[in-house]
Amino acid sequence: TESIHLILRHVATKCVAWLLKLMGIPVFSSGTSLEVEGGQLMVADACSGFSTLYAAITIAILTAYFCHSAWRRVLVLLIAVPLAIGVNIMRVLILTLLVNWFGLDVLATSAHELSGLLTFMIALPIIFILGKNPPEPIPPTIESRQ
Repeated sequence: TESIHLILRHVATKCVAWLLKLMGIPVFSSGTSLEVEGGQLMVADACSGFSTLYAAITIAILTAYFCHSAWRRVLVLLIAVPLAIGVNIMRVLILTLLVNWFGLDVLATSAHELSGLLTFMIALPIIFILGKNPPEPIPPTIESRQ
């Protein structure tokens, strides 16, 4: 899993650096570290998104098992990985923006810990919604047939 952590850390770092530049925010990135006006931060293993990825894949497999439709199964299974990576990139982006505006002390607050929980709260319901079976049509009653 170490190589997966490292790949996820690099992906998050590169994407966040690109997004910050797109937003006009000066950033220097090297390896898995980002330096903005408020300080330098390292995308550590704990922030790699591996836990979200693992949970998303697990939930996607379970959700796909209960899908009636084959295309929904495929959709749920295919969306899990990019969704987990995407929400983690947004997490790292938001934390980096907070560091840029308020300094490194923001990482010592509950915002840092809650942001990890937030990734689950975003990714997992999306997987459930995409895998949700449509309601069964209500059969016509005798009165409506006349």
